[in-house]
Amino acid sequence: MKMYCADCRGKETNCLYPHEVEVTDGLQEKSGELFSAYRAFCGRTNDFCRSTTEFYTSLEQRGFTRHRTHDGKYILGLRVLDKQL
Repeated sequence: MKMYCADCRGKETNCLYPHEVEVTDGLQEKSGELFSAYRAFCGRTNDFCRSTTEFYTSLEQRGFTRHRTHDGKYILGLRVLDKQL
């Protein structure tokens, strides 16, 4: 299994969201938890943190979809490997 950042979707350069995620069909991550992991990473590395709109738009442009269920919103096709990022 390869790990990529959410922005690259398989490429190893030009990362905007440098937290590691597992990218595989069938996976899902709670939308809020994914953004929280991204914000925490940006805070620790003093990186610029994009807005939620920019973050989710970027993911959707790279082929990830959002899905709403009875227990929350999910991003399909990935999951955060380390929730403490």
